[in-house]
This record gives sequence, structure tokens and C-alpha cells, in this order.
Amino acid sequence: MKYILFGFLLVCFASCNSEYYQQQEFILGMEKAVESQSNDEFIRPLIANYLKFCNDFKEDEMCPVYLYRCAVLYYRVNNFKQATINLERILREYKFSEILEDTYLTLAMIYSKKIRNNTRVEELYKEYLEKFPDGKGVAKAEYFFLPVKQKLQDYIDDILKEINSLPRGQQPGKGTLNSLMFSYVNFVQQNPEAPLSPSYCLQGARLAIRLNNNLIAIQLLNKIYEDYPDFSQYPDALLMLAVQYDTEITLYLKKENVLTSVLNDRITEDKLNEMDLIAHAGKLYREILKKYPNHAVAESAKSGIKNLGKKTSTVVKEFVRVQDSLNRIQTAG
Repeated sequence: MKYILFGFLLVCFASCNSEYYQQQEFILGMEKAVESQSNDEFIRPLIANYLKFCNDFKEDEMCPVYLYRCAVLYYRVNNFKQATINLERILREYKFSEILEDTYLTLAMIYSKKIRNNTRVEELYKEYLEKFPDGKGVAKAEYFFLPVKQKLQDYIDDILKEINSLPRGQQPGKGTLNSLMFSYVNFVQQNPEAPLSPSYCLQGARLAIRLNNNLIAIQLLNKIYEDYPDFSQYPDALLMLAVQYDTEITLYLKKENVLTSVLNDRITEDKLNEMDLIAHAGKLYREILKKYPNHAVAESAKSGIKNLGKKTSTVVKEFVRVQDSLNRIQTAG
């Protein structure tokens, strides 16, 4: 009888062992297919086989590795929530895995950049620093706990360094300039008392004008106007603000998508639509002449008063003419 039982167990072991190696061979083949193909048609079948293996052989040392590879594949197809589910499972069920350090760092990265859950990022980095005090991600984890002001400043410096390192004659891309503009806005919003804030307002406004984001330009220039009267370039900012009211913002507000910023508590799209923009521009021109009669901006202010509203009127009329023309074409069609 004992030989029969032994034979039965041997057959069962051989069967399980056979299934184990069959699954691993199948996974290996699918991995090669994913590596060799530029499209993602084999990704979901591979994920399914990773998960099947982990459910069938939960104690195997390859399970946390396969779960990590699942997360990487989910990240590749922009399914960030499912990626975190697999990585969280590693932390719960495989606390002594060799892949644990990478799991902490990858999970923190996804929560930080894609899901925006800083509370979980903080928890992960605290655990990581306790478990891996000499780990490869210590600098990144410690950087997370630095003051926001310093991190914003570092981010701005990095973008400026990237722009300055471009080959001569090459212009930075629109995405880079947008990132820099909003970095200036965020810095000012979170550090209004910082010595650099008025300068960042002006630099951000110039970028906003360059990118045709005139509402953001006015928000930044108005911040200087109301909060930084001692700023060395205050007269220049005042003139820029007047010109925005006089010639730029009226047409900009007619666009369908008006981009705003976190500095919108004082100047919003609705508030501007309620204002007499030309009259406000005239007020600023006259303020410049009163406060800075001998400054270089005074001549521009005089010219602004002389031609107040003329350019805006011409531009708006042309805009309306073009829109009417397009409507007639669409109606005729």
C-alpha cells in the first residue's frame, strides 16, 4: 500500500513540476515576444500569465519578480492604478524579496508623478529610509522631505540650465517654456515674501506673453502692481500691464480655452469680462506718468494714452469680420 501511495505522490509532484516549468517556459516565450514587438498586443496576455503563476505558486521566489514586471507593463500602457496594486502586493506579501528596494522606489515614483498621492509617497519614503539607509534611492527619498520652496527653486534652476545648454540658435520647446512659466507661478504663489518672487512674476509674465497666455500675464503683472511697489522694475511691469489691458486681453478673452493660473483670486476671466479694460489701461498709463515722469516708460505711456483703445478696436473688428466670414461659409455649405 505504501508503494502505491508513494507512486501517487510522485505522479502528483511530477505533474505539478511539469505545470510549473510549462508556465515558466510560456512566460519566457511571451517576454521575448513583447521585447521584439513595437506594439503592445502581447502585453496583456503576458500580464495574465504572470498573475496566473503568482496565484498558482505563491511561495515561489519568482512571484515578486513577476508582480514587479506586471507593474512595469501596466505602467507602459498607462494603467497606473493597476501598476500600484501589483507593487503594493509585493510590499504586503514579499517583505524579504530582493526586488523590495526597487518596489519602494518605483511605487513612490508612480504615486508622485502619475497619481499625485503625496501622503502615500511620504509613507513609502519614510519606510524606505528605515529599511535601506544606504540604498540607491536615499538621496531622492531625502529630497522629498526638503522644503517646497527649495524644491521649486531647484526645479526652476534645472529648467534654466537645460535652456542655457541648448546649441546656439536652438530655441526651447513650448513644453519647456510652459513648465518654466508655471514653475514661476507656483513659486510666487507659495513664497510671496521671497526676494525672488517679484522678479519671477515679471519673468513669468514675459513667458506668458510669448506663449499667448495673456490672462496669466495679467495675473502675474497685477501681483507686482499690488504687492511689490518697491520692485526695481516696477515701472516696466506697470507699462506691460497697461499694454495688456489696452491691446491684448480683449481678443484673448474671446478664445474658447482661456488658460489661467493659481494666482486667479484677484484677476479672473469673469472679472476681466466685467471690467472696462480700456479705461483701466488709461488709468495705468496716467499713473505711470504721475509716478515716473522722467523714466524711460513715460514716453510709451504718453503714446498709450494718445492711441488708447485704437489697436484693440481694430483687432476686435477684424476678429469679428473673420468669424462672420467663416459662419457665412459654413451656412452656405
